[in-house]
Amino acid sequence: MNIKMLLSILGRFLVPYGAAMLAPCLVAFGYRESEALPLGVGAVVTVLAGLVFLWRGNMEGKMSVKEGYLVVAGAWIAACIMGAVPYVTTGVLSSGVDAIFEATAGFTTTGASVLTDLESVSRGVLLWRSMSNWLGGMGVIMLFILLLPNMGISTVTLYNTEAADFMPQKVMPKIKDKVVLLWKIYVGLTVAVAIALVMAGMPFYDAVNHALTSVCTGGFSTSSQGIGGYHGAAIGIVLMITMVLGSTNFTLFIAVLQKNGRELFRNLELRAYLLIMLGAAALIGANLVLAGGVRVDQALWQASFHTVSFGSSTAYVTVDYDTWPGFSKLILFLLMAVGGCASSTAGGMKVSRVLVLGKMAVAFVKKAIHPKQIQPIKLGGHTLGEPLQNAVSQFFFLFAALFVVSSLIMSALGYEPFEAMGVTLSALGNTGSAFGAFGPSEGVAEAAMGVKLLLCCNMLFGRLEIIALAVLVIPDFWKRRKTW
Repeated sequence: MNIKMLLSILGRFLVPYGAAMLAPCLVAFGYRESEALPLGVGAVVTVLAGLVFLWRGNMEGKMSVKEGYLVVAGAWIAACIMGAVPYVTTGVLSSGVDAIFEATAGFTTTGASVLTDLESVSRGVLLWRSMSNWLGGMGVIMLFILLLPNMGISTVTLYNTEAADFMPQKVMPKIKDKVVLLWKIYVGLTVAVAIALVMAGMPFYDAVNHALTSVCTGGFSTSSQGIGGYHGAAIGIVLMITMVLGSTNFTLFIAVLQKNGRELFRNLELRAYLLIMLGAAALIGANLVLAGGVRVDQALWQASFHTVSFGSSTAYVTVDYDTWPGFSKLILFLLMAVGGCASSTAGGMKVSRVLVLGKMAVAFVKKAIHPKQIQPIKLGGHTLGEPLQNAVSQFFFLFAALFVVSSLIMSALGYEPFEAMGVTLSALGNTGSAFGAFGPSEGVAEAAMGVKLLLCCNMLFGRLEIIALAVLVIPDFWKRRKTW
């Protein structure tokens, strides 16, 4: 294992990552906040850590798949640990576990929070909180692929280990070119959303923060009341559109830029995703009117906004949905499990995987009727081979196993079954909002330290699509003579 190369790569990531922390420091200084200096300390600590790694490492050699997994896992863990530093140095969070939880929820775009009174938190710290969402949205690995020299297969290894896209489609010849284009789209969309929110009536500082956290489907807000703290339907509509865009396969935007807009309308996953949203919104709206006694116009708005919010794994809230009828809450629960589209910033299992599992189930039933008939699995005009089908099945099993084990642990700690399952799924699906003791009126702040650490692990497993962390607990992975 080439430890020196791993250190060098992580150093190349940590130095610009620490430099990014200077932006909140400058904002705090501009607003004359006392947190400016502590935020600067956090930036310096991160940069120095990166410089030490660079000093101790070198870039000689090629990266194996094994080392690719280590870089991905190491980068995300380092991002969460160093991202917690500003919360500690500013005194916003006195507990190291709370600081790591807040940073992990940020970088994994989960959006859960231990902060309860956001109005008392400095603007500099809130901006760092939003930036952690935004940086984690496109993927930490996607960011520092741009910072690496040309490393041949190693860049492909990093991209394939980080990217959650198994759908058969045309990929640009150079991975780095694709990443650059994706970042241009990401930045451009963020700027456009910030302008739209200002035009919709949101204050400039709040608009910038919500642009950062909505494009990445992260869900952090600058108001303790969430989006419910801002009045005006225009703001909600802008955020709904942004959440849908953020949870759409970003490679479709590349197709649009390349004047192949028909791909946007032909994409089966996107059509299925939008149909799921429409169906869920209709069912929740009807349930709120018939069983919840909510006015029709309010029911339609609340149902539409929260369907998009939970389906995109953003989990902005405008009302206390935990008071809704059980049927509506169960639909929100299922939306968290499904999540958004592949190659998007959304969490969950992804719509494409659900489609593949559904087609495999239908083919299995047909095979029982016609044992000798070949039942090909097709998606979007492409036939999926057995390796892809196996990958989907195996991911689903691992996702379900993590969900069951974590839910049982939460239940053993004294939480009601639906509370335990809800908060576990919100972490694994990178949604953030849950039910009962973890609902919008409660949150994670009062949870025990062990609960927070368990949720941190689930957030990382969910964000890295399980495999990148799961391999680290397999003994064979650490055998020196093992060839990868």
